Amino acid sequence: MTLQAASVIAGLVLAANALAADVPQRPTINVKDFGAKGDCHHVVDGAMRKGAATLTSASAHFTKADIGQSIYVVGAAVQKFPDLGEVSGAALSSHIAAVTDAHTVTLADSAQCDAADVSVTWGTDDSSAIRSAIDSLKDTGGTVFFPAGMYRVVYQGGPGIQVAASNIHLQGIGNESAIFNSTVIFHAKMKDGVLRTEQAGVPVIYVGQPKVAIENVEVDHLWLGDNGGEYDYATWGPHGPADIGSAGKIDHFSFHDLTIATHFLCGVGTDSETTGFSIHHVTVISTGEHGFYLAGTGADGDVHDNRILGDPRKPMRMGIAIKKKDRLRVTHNEVANVEFQGISVVGDDPSYTSHDILIADNWLHDLPAWHTDGITIFNAENVVIRHNRIADTSWIGVDLRTTLYPVSHVLVRDNIITRASNRDPAFAIAVHYDPPRNLAAGAAYPGVVSDITIEGNSVTDCAHGISMKNVSGHNLVRDNRVENHAPSPSAVGYQLDELPDATTEFRNNVGANCARYDIAAKIANTDNQLH
Repeated sequence: MTLQAASVIAGLVLAANALAADVPQRPTINVKDFGAKGDCHHVVDGAMRKGAATLTSASAHFTKADIGQSIYVVGAAVQKFPDLGEVSGAALSSHIAAVTDAHTVTLADSAQCDAADVSVTWGTDDSSAIRSAIDSLKDTGGTVFFPAGMYRVVYQGGPGIQVAASNIHLQGIGNESAIFNSTVIFHAKMKDGVLRTEQAGVPVIYVGQPKVAIENVEVDHLWLGDNGGEYDYATWGPHGPADIGSAGKIDHFSFHDLTIATHFLCGVGTDSETTGFSIHHVTVISTGEHGFYLAGTGADGDVHDNRILGDPRKPMRMGIAIKKKDRLRVTHNEVANVEFQGISVVGDDPSYTSHDILIADNWLHDLPAWHTDGITIFNAENVVIRHNRIADTSWIGVDLRTTLYPVSHVLVRDNIITRASNRDPAFAIAVHYDPPRNLAAGAAYPGVVSDITIEGNSVTDCAHGISMKNVSGHNLVRDNRVENHAPSPSAVGYQLDELPDATTEFRNNVGANCARYDIAAKIANTDNQLH
């Protein structure tokens, strides 16, 4: 090492030590020191009969210590609704009066309706204790530690836990540190002449709140869950809240090393104005809404190494939905058994356009629900989609489309797409602009798909290969391979249309065992091997 190098290193060490000295040493507190018990129990096979106070559960392990504990039995009560009267299916709140054996208890209140195979939660409500622990750090910041246990929280006009101060860290030891929101909000309505009910889950943790700007919040090494029932999009439409989410104005937050289980809510949601955030090593196991719903205005985000896992018997609504984001990386995630879209960049307004998005090295597989895309870009500019593996989708593998918004300057490179679009025959990679149906003759299109590059992709055993139609700007399709292992009597390998104001180059592509290739005459077609 030279004297100069040694001097530089010594200077860096001194600077680092000086910087470390300036960083305040924030306290770490134990949530149990503030009265939290972590003694919650939860089963899903509870049974009660109308008019009786006896509750049974084959999976429960009641003890005499449970006498006096509050208990919450979803589906064992009735609730009045205007024009509907009393409707069965609400939650019964009571406490345990006596324990007969490990599987049978007597409650202080009788069931108001029959209930079988229902959710039952008993144990201390730790909401106030957790809130006191967090509030004790509002001036200094610090870490709230959750030892092993299941901590029950409840609805109090919002999420079970709210963090509204800067420099707060909520940390457990992994799945053994669990926080469960036991509350459900019961809804009922008539639809198509049939009484419909819903047991809506309630979020566990939200960081930030409206009209309060905070920063530097971290939540990690916890299991989070809600008590919501089976989510029904067709009946009730979208809801939006998540088991863990952000709100208000919050910069530099991180959710990581979490397991989230839900049958109703989104797993992770962002409904905040945010610069600088990360979501990583989160596993969402869900039959509810989106795995991740990243909706608020945000920039400089990193979403990586997460697992979004639905149930093949009832896929969750969507994998990762992205709105209003700039400079976002979505990498090394696994998405399976979702419906509608695996990863999508969407938006409900032209002002929601996202910019500078990287979607790379993700694994999307087992997406058999009707009309489910792998990756969809609907409202974004400057997007890179590369090195993703997409397999077994019912519809399009990579879908670039819009009607009202811009989709422009998109690079689709080196993706491997296998067995896509085999349930609803479509193209593995589809690029298309769809004008509004009611657009007046001669009127300008309100949106655009332009300047698209599709390069180096492998498409194997899909219903059709690569399509580009109704696009603008300069577009390039090169070095792709579309093939079927056996000759297909119907597969279209490449379909490239042309617009008067667009140029498209089609070169050095391979097609094998496809029925035909539809390439417009005006397209520059060179060095392709199509057979």
